Amino acid sequence: VGMLPYRIMEDFQKLRGAFAQYRKDPDDPSIQQEILFYAGVLSHYAGDTAQPLHMTIHFNGWVNGQGEVIKARGIHARFEGEFVRDFIKQADCRPHVTAPVLYDDMHEAIRQAFTTSFAELERVYHLDESGQLKKPDKEALTFGQQRLAHGSSFLAGLWYTAWMTSDRVELPD
Repeated sequence: VGMLPYRIMEDFQKLRGAFAQYRKDPDDPSIQQEILFYAGVLSHYAGDTAQPLHMTIHFNGWVNGQGEVIKARGIHARFEGEFVRDFIKQADCRPHVTAPVLYDDMHEAIRQAFTTSFAELERVYHLDESGQLKKPDKEALTFGQQRLAHGSSFLAGLWYTAWMTSDRVELPD
């Protein structure tokens, strides 16, 4: 499973606690800085859920039983780095971003974000094998836009839920 789901939950709870402190003392600049820090760290890890290769031991190529890469070595950088950098524009992702959701069950929200991304693993490999990561067609571009929007939408829901539920956090006096 890896540590990513636990890291997302931990950083979500830290942001939620910082929001609770902010509700108590909104003029304290150290609390404001803490919120920015945890929101930023959480954005990194929530964004990682957009990358299907982060959900598997095949994160940088298909591996055999001994963990040795046997096919598609370097796919991680080709998809997440070169493909996104060279072909995906921020403005083109916006239509795929959904409004923030108030998550009732954080464990389920994280599980769903992972499940949705993992379902796209073989598609990333197919795009690589067909050359679509280097010369994408419209379908490949839309896929990349949707993956980035997935991470952005998940993050927006995490931030929104942290804020909306921060009034329930018990702070020490």
